[in-house]
Amino acid sequence: VLNMMYPEGTKNDPEFLNKFVMLATKTLSFDEGVEKLTEVSPINYANTAIPTIFFHGDNDIIVPYNQTTNLINELNKNDIKNELYTIVGGVHNDTSLYSKMKLSGFLLGFKNFYNEYTK
Repeated sequence: VLNMMYPEGTKNDPEFLNKFVMLATKTLSFDEGVEKLTEVSPINYANTAIPTIFFHGDNDIIVPYNQTTNLINELNKNDIKNELYTIVGGVHNDTSLYSKMKLSGFLLGFKNFYNEYTK
């Protein structure tokens, strides 16, 4: 799952939002960019999602951790199976992922999830 929605809590920060939208939607106007990013946000499709596994650092400022927990809440409301592996202290694209997680637990969790939902 890729979360394409601009970070929550930034609607009232025009400077940040302007930079984010222009970067993410270079050929669109600001308003068109916000509309497009909102339209493709995974939370809008939680009622038709497939089983999903999340790996998310709780210190991610690019895609805030609460976006994942909000999406999980919506998936749960729609009885969509999901699992969350929190990378404590992890940031966006954390290159030290494996040092912050127990590798065997991570791999076993992923294997079990994969096996259960790809039958």
